[in-house]
Amino acid sequence: MTRAARRQPAFSAQPRLRLRLRLLLRGRRATERGASTIFVIGMVAVLFAVAGLAIDGGRVLNGKDRAYDVAEQAARAGANQLDIAAVRSAGGGQVRLDETAARNAAAAFVASVPGYSVEGIATSPTQVTVRVRGTVNSVLLSLAGFSTFTVRGDATASPVTGITSGAIP
Repeated sequence: MTRAARRQPAFSAQPRLRLRLRLLLRGRRATERGASTIFVIGMVAVLFAVAGLAIDGGRVLNGKDRAYDVAEQAARAGANQLDIAAVRSAGGGQVRLDETAARNAAAAFVASVPGYSVEGIATSPTQVTVRVRGTVNSVLLSLAGFSTFTVRGDATASPVTGITSGAIP
């Protein structure tokens, strides 16, 4: 036997089977090429969306809470503006608001807070209602085109003087 005959196996179907397997696997790889890249890109997009909703959603909730806080403080500032002549009048005196001063004090307080503005102030002789509007800048959702969110808050305050209940020991 020659050397070439010794190297060749007696059964020649095995090399053909290997060749077919290689071609089959090569063909499958060609159709699946880049499938994992598309999956990874999709997952990164989903993770950014979830992170954006979590982070920017928290910022919006915080901004809304801050809007209510600003409205409450502005309403209290307005409720401190009493009509002194009515309080000191002879005949028992009444606790009433100086409505113009109350509106001005509430507006001045809101103007002193950056990012918030007055949407409306309603006064009566016994209470002040303030509505404020603010903007919250987004962090991650600005990549998707949502750069700012508008938040609103409102509050009402009434003036209280003296002891309203109970007795001093």
